[in-house]
Amino acid sequence: METTDWESTYCYDILDYSSPRIRLLTLFPAKDKSANIQCSLETVSLPLKEREYEALSYTWGDISNKHRLFIGKDILKISQNLYIALCHLRHQLEPRNLWVDAVCINQASDQEKNHQVRQMHDIYSSASKVLIWLGKSDKDIEQAMEFLQDSKEIRDEREKPLVGLRKMFSSPWWSRMWVVQEVVVARTEPLVICGNMCAPWEAVNTTLLQISWNQLDANGEDRFLTNPKTLLHFTLLRSEMISNARKKNTLESLLKATCDREASDPRDHVYALLGLIPDPRNELFEADYTESEVLAYQNAMVSVFKSREDLDWLVYALGGDPSVKPSWCVDFSMKTWMQDATDRGWEPTAIENRRRDAAGAGATTGREELEILHDPGNGTIKLVGTEIGHIDGAHMSTCGELSAKRRASGSLSSEEISSAMNDGITKLFNDIGVFTIYAHPALKKRLGPDEACKKLAAGDIWKVAAGGISFDELIRKLKDVKSYPNGYPLLEKFVQKTSKIRQIMSHEWADLLPEEPADFATTAYGAYLRIAYLAGDRCFFTTDSGYIGRAGHLVQKGDVLCILFGCRLPAVLRPQEDGSYKLVTLTYTHDVMEGEFLRNNGSLEEKEFLLR
Repeated sequence: METTDWESTYCYDILDYSSPRIRLLTLFPAKDKSANIQCSLETVSLPLKEREYEALSYTWGDISNKHRLFIGKDILKISQNLYIALCHLRHQLEPRNLWVDAVCINQASDQEKNHQVRQMHDIYSSASKVLIWLGKSDKDIEQAMEFLQDSKEIRDEREKPLVGLRKMFSSPWWSRMWVVQEVVVARTEPLVICGNMCAPWEAVNTTLLQISWNQLDANGEDRFLTNPKTLLHFTLLRSEMISNARKKNTLESLLKATCDREASDPRDHVYALLGLIPDPRNELFEADYTESEVLAYQNAMVSVFKSREDLDWLVYALGGDPSVKPSWCVDFSMKTWMQDATDRGWEPTAIENRRRDAAGAGATTGREELEILHDPGNGTIKLVGTEIGHIDGAHMSTCGELSAKRRASGSLSSEEISSAMNDGITKLFNDIGVFTIYAHPALKKRLGPDEACKKLAAGDIWKVAAGGISFDELIRKLKDVKSYPNGYPLLEKFVQKTSKIRQIMSHEWADLLPEEPADFATTAYGAYLRIAYLAGDRCFFTTDSGYIGRAGHLVQKGDVLCILFGCRLPAVLRPQEDGSYKLVTLTYTHDVMEGEFLRNNGSLEEKEFLLR
């Protein structure tokens, strides 16, 4: 192993940042593989007319283990993985022109990195070939590469050298952020290299994609180490680029598609995607390595807000460490930022449905453009909306354990699963009873006693528990039941018979309850279970203005429930001492989601909310 008791002596010339200038590395030949790596650097302008070069796509690897790269008489430190790659890429007799980010970009200059990263799309799309370095080879990998070199058609699964393919697929290259752009924009088919062997990208991608799908087990877990969606995403993006369909790429779609990728610099979770997005009106922000990752994430969020012309992406901001990011901004370095939103009960598909179904205020207030003012220095956005009320009561659901047990169901026995399901339903009925105590006086305050009783008898509490999904809809999904009484009163009747607080509810709407059909019980059990799962880890709340709802996080007395124009889900904000607010959560708020609040309140009193 090479020692590191030496320093880099190479000094970079300053590039002309007003022109598309890049550096090219000329790798000098050597017959002896153990010889020092000798090269030169030359500054050129894109596009090159009389000269070709290849662009290297690789991972830096362990940067603490440095090796010498000789540029003339000077030395530049490079990582071990790059050193090994250059040793294998070096020809014996002819020089080789390469573009390698760690060498061709002065990594000590943020200004130069900004200039070069903004040209990354052109650098890789102008290269005569993109070389994908996966690492050294061994006997298993050599067998796999030989198979891929000869693979003209899909063969029987048993013929494939799975051990070698699995080793290739375990390379960290597959999970790196930047490789998406490097592969997708290549103007010719990339070349995959392991040691001294190579294979065309399409053969590698097709074979690994097929095997990865075939290796999925019964639970949908991938036994081939990498999710096949990784490969599928490469395939789709590259086909779009080849067919000149790049206009389909949006920052929103790319952030979602790459949310589980790795980046040594957290800012690259955003910056690595910018070159894939068409921006004819120059509305996108630019990569700037003088700024923090928090500011990069803010710029990405505001860009998504403006491109969507709504604020629905606030749902993804509900998580992460509030001490290191604004409450309204996603921490894109968290691989779980999308899954966390789903776990909170706000699946992206549900949000999209609410967008179309008039679930919020933006589409019903006559506003044609989203009003948003971003102050990057203070990490704030100023939004316009209207206040619904203040939280005056909250009850945390006790069904959360059911969600955890469901996620761990693969390791539980059937008895444990059955016990967890029954326990979850029991806790659900208790939650419904407790929340009814909160909800009844709140509804009476707004609607009067008679209408409040009708609301409860019609099953409004259950709809809140399920986040707006009707019990009837759940029944129809679980079983084709065409003839049965309204589902909600049946649930209330069940609570009457089983809940400890039945005396509070029994006399007010018992006469509204129909008889239960004989075939209802089994299907209803599935609906109870689904509602218990949806209610798990949720917080039921009431407001001083008489509204009831369900939130994804624990709200507290004094929080403000509001409609932010452009957001289809009512929001809970927490007032700060300086008059600003922090986003706590988004909600299902009954009689607001359906537009009743807007219909019954005529012209709304608008208010500015400064979120930090």
